[in-house]
Amino acid sequence: MAVCGTSMARPETAALRELPDRFLFIFLFIGLGEEPGWRGFALPRLQKTSTPLVASLILAPIWALWHLPLMGNEFPTAVIPAFLISLLGGTLIQTWLFNRTKGSVFGQMLFHATVNTVGAGLVFPLFKGPAFVAFWYVYAALWLVTGLLISAARSTSTSSRTADRFATTPSSDRSRGTAGSRVG
Repeated sequence: MAVCGTSMARPETAALRELPDRFLFIFLFIGLGEEPGWRGFALPRLQKTSTPLVASLILAPIWALWHLPLMGNEFPTAVIPAFLISLLGGTLIQTWLFNRTKGSVFGQMLFHATVNTVGAGLVFPLFKGPAFVAFWYVYAALWLVTGLLISAARSTSTSSRTADRFATTPSSDRSRGTAGSRVG
């Protein structure tokens, strides 16, 4: 298969065998390390005063700053803009998923670990040189377009608006002052 004039390698068997271990590592150290903060703490608080779209637009740059130490190292300079675009799209999608799962942080951890495992462990190693950079921009565009489509559909759907406001509507447990939790 040719992409940008270069052939694409097939995944090696060893890379496929490493996926379960990679997933577990990413789930425990990245999913558990990030999602309780981004989706479990920050997002519900942002959605108390903002729409899901505005909350996502606030959260995405903060999430990008968190990844600053990886830029230029794990993410070569040529793909940093694409990474940031994909991060915005991913934030929009994860906000939608968070609201659709009634605030499940566990679901966010699974999603984050799956995306990182498949991307870093399987897909991105298939590309080298200019094809790697080009693929990053295609990847980023797909994330952003998907996130924007979800946001647009969410804003025009009455049932979606009700579900998305989940994070901003106090439950009867909270209004009585008990420690009811909606995080899964």
